[in-house]
Amino acid sequence: MQKALLVVLFMICAFSFTAQAQLVDGVPLTEIESTYVQLIPRGRLFVSKIRVRVDFGQDLTKVNINESMISDENGRVVDFNSMVDVLNYFDQLGYEYIGSENFNEGSSIRYTLRRKRNGLDLANSPKKDPASL
Repeated sequence: MQKALLVVLFMICAFSFTAQAQLVDGVPLTEIESTYVQLIPRGRLFVSKIRVRVDFGQDLTKVNINESMISDENGRVVDFNSMVDVLNYFDQLGYEYIGSENFNEGSSIRYTLRRKRNGLDLANSPKKDPASL
């Protein structure tokens, strides 16, 4: 009986985490319409989990430590297990990894993702000559 109760409680907790809307600067991740996004991981001292700042072209002139971090609907910053966890999450949102760059001599890595479009790789498709249209 206790095992069944623990399983039910675990399922409720897992579902409540995934059911909450993930936001960046008040915008749900599912409603970001940008083709490209950059993910900037932020580690924390003595904590194995990471937090991620998302740049999708929004105004970044405000200076706030939690600005542009992925947060839940209550404003709490979401922790991820690793950068692979974040990349898998964004893959489910319809983005694909296209590259990463080191900034500040390797102290900061930025991951660039592109939105998938119906399984087509639009960035590498042949371009049509406007004069032929």
